[in-house]
Amino acid sequence: MKYVIWFMLICFPLLLAGQSNSSVEGLQQRYADSTYFEDQIYAGMVYNVLLGKPSGVSQNNFSNGFTVGFIKDIPLNNKRNKALGIGVGYGNNSFYYNIRAYKANNDIQYEIIDSDVSYKRSKLETHAIEIPLEYRWRTSDVTTTKFWRIYTGVKMSYAFSRISKYISSTEKIVFTNTDINPWQLSGYLSAGYNTWNVYGSFTFTNIFTEDIKLNDSDEPINMGFFNVGLIFYIL
Repeated sequence: MKYVIWFMLICFPLLLAGQSNSSVEGLQQRYADSTYFEDQIYAGMVYNVLLGKPSGVSQNNFSNGFTVGFIKDIPLNNKRNKALGIGVGYGNNSFYYNIRAYKANNDIQYEIIDSDVSYKRSKLETHAIEIPLEYRWRTSDVTTTKFWRIYTGVKMSYAFSRISKYISSTEKIVFTNTDINPWQLSGYLSAGYNTWNVYGSFTFTNIFTEDIKLNDSDEPINMGFFNVGLIFYIL
């Protein structure tokens, strides 16, 4: 009997210690999980494709875009692999095409450049503040730094700079184009593994405001655009 008592006296403190350590580790893990967020800096590079071009209008050169910003992560479940993200960023988009924009009699005019006319470039360019709101799914946890992700959402953009530019060997026209719609709403999707992710976006609004037409034409310039490229996330 005394051996049983001695055995219990020896094992009981060890059992308590083990439970205490397990409890501490469990609390630490729960605390770590509760403080796990995927707050991220993002940067992306895209190629812009015009949609709904009027007859005779075509793209040329490389119409590129760039975006950079910060996303705040808001987990939706205990596993924290589903979340909302809201952020703020900066976006720049350029569109090269064969439309010459110029001012005449305080109005902005648009004409298709003849194919036999030599010119260096004709483009419109925007610089915008962006507000993305997205749903986020990922395979990450508090200890994982490399994981699969799918993020999808909408982005509201305000273009604080809207420029039309035409340059040839004999002429240079650069001005703020107030016909460009300052507000843009787009939907987007990004998916990938670790740092590398493919990205696509589609605008729900037109580039130009309503009732903008080409010279000598009743056809409105109701162009939108989508873009595809790569986006990188940095924790």
